[in-house]
Amino acid sequence: MGGTMWISVRVLPGVSIGGRIGGRRRYRRRPAPPRKPLSKRDKQVLAILLVVGLAWGAINRILHPPGQPKVVAAGVPVQLFGAAGADIEVTAGGLVDPAALAAGQSAAPTGQRYVTVQLLVADKGFEPYSPDLTVDFGVEDSGRHLVGTLMPTAGESSAKVAAGASLSGSVTFLVPDGVRVARIVYAVDGLGTTGPVGVWTLG
Repeated sequence: MGGTMWISVRVLPGVSIGGRIGGRRRYRRRPAPPRKPLSKRDKQVLAILLVVGLAWGAINRILHPPGQPKVVAAGVPVQLFGAAGADIEVTAGGLVDPAALAAGQSAAPTGQRYVTVQLLVADKGFEPYSPDLTVDFGVEDSGRHLVGTLMPTAGESSAKVAAGASLSGSVTFLVPDGVRVARIVYAVDGLGTTGPVGVWTLG
């Protein structure tokens, strides 16, 4: 049987054809091109961005020193800066005392009552903010003692606020009878820490 046999060979991108081994073609992958080093200009830009970021953090710490609560009237927004870079605006107020039972909620234990507070958290930064109301949010008496136990609802502990977005709702606390709620507090780094705290006074 005579004649010529034609073989079609498909070459993949990035693959070169070498010699024959045992009548078969050998393929080898071309090495990846070397990574281009940063130019002097790129390094200067990165250095400037780093300096600006450090300077902004230092300015925030000067303008908003930790350990000095921002005390305002109920319903007034307060801007808080967290140690991890959070930049949020918090508004609290709208105390309902005593609060009516919500759907599916059990009656308060003897000697205690439910109160609710309206809360709005707006993310003013560039990264998502994840509040943990069980450690960030509370109510106090006139002696500045925490007097309420937060009654979390589904999703409150895992809520996340996207950059530029806000989260609002009614938060319920269980408070002893005879104790007057005089202040609402929100600590961006957690109650009991040295981080910034917003305080809303109630008339």
